[in-house]
Order: sequence, then C-alpha cells, then structure tokens
Amino acid sequence: MTGEEAVQKTLLTTASAVVAVNPIEPVNLPKKVTHYLEIEFTPVLIEPEGIKIIYLLFPIEIGVIVFGNKKMEAVDIFSFCPPQKYSLYGPSGGGVITKYYATDIYSAPPGIQSLLHRRAPPGNPE
Repeated sequence: MTGEEAVQKTLLTTASAVVAVNPIEPVNLPKKVTHYLEIEFTPVLIEPEGIKIIYLLFPIEIGVIVFGNKKMEAVDIFSFCPPQKYSLYGPSGGGVITKYYATDIYSAPPGIQSLLHRRAPPGNPE
C-alpha cells in the first residue's frame, strides 16, 4: 500500500468496546512470514557481572485493535517502514526465518531526530 491510498472501515461495536492504536512488532507486513525479529548492532563489551542499559532503534508497525468481551482483534495494521529484509538464523536445515534490521546502539533514548534521520545501518549505505 502506498502512502497515497486511503482505507475506510466502519466499526460496529458495543459501548464497552475499546479501540486502540498501538505500536506492534514489525512482523505482519507486507505479509506475515515470521514471528522473529533479528536486530544487528555493534558488539558491546561489559565487565563481568556488569549491567548496562542500551537503547536500539527498530521499525514498528501500527495496529488498530478492538478490545471487547475479554478478547481483542486487529482491525488494521499499517507501516511506514522501509523495505524489509529477511535472514536465516541458525543452520539451513533447522534455522528460523527472521525479519532483519541493523541499528546503532544508544546509551540514552534517542531523540526524535535520530528516529527521523537515522543513519544508514552498518555496511548498508543509503
């Protein structure tokens, strides 16, 4: 779907239903191929038994979800992600297909400019 197409849906719900727009894992589009997300980043070294919080960027999809009667259903899923790449993780005879994404690491949550103008992934000039 291009950014210029519009989709309109009518939801018939009860008063107790809740419609939510949430970020979800980017494994549904263009079609559901895998449940696994593989994120490549520069290796980091931490001292033995050390703890360090790091932050990563990865694409997300947006899910429009209806909650009601103790159940939930995705009404629509859309994405602004760049073209997707897939990878085989593990041996060719028994590995799993993953959705692949390369990113930098950050010691603090990246600012909005990092999200909008992310540099090319390692070894992948844009």
